[in-house]
Amino acid sequence: MKLKTDFVTNSSSSSFVVIGLTIDQQKIISLQRGEAPDDIYEVMEKLLKGTGLEFSTGDYGAYDNGEVMVGISYTQMEDDETLGQFKARVKHQIKDALGIDEEPGHIEACWMDN
Repeated sequence: MKLKTDFVTNSSSSSFVVIGLTIDQQKIISLQRGEAPDDIYEVMEKLLKGTGLEFSTGDYGAYDNGEVMVGISYTQMEDDETLGQFKARVKHQIKDALGIDEEPGHIEACWMDN
């Protein structure tokens, strides 16, 4: 059996399923600490580099709501890790990377190209 450990995607649909947070894009841009705002993708790649955190803006046509979803896929949960431990690990990584200390939850977003 083959297990896909990254985003499931094809030419017509995409999915983002993680334990994490949904954060306003302006809050993310303000984390640059005085630097001129870049494209949100550049900002996120810079802030999350080396953390293991994944992100999606969900800005696909009508789905753009000015938010960024940040978290870690369930596929990255260790075999001996409880869900509570996994959520604590995600919370810690988000706090370290973004300075946001909130309880993560289940995020599931899907979109389809038409």
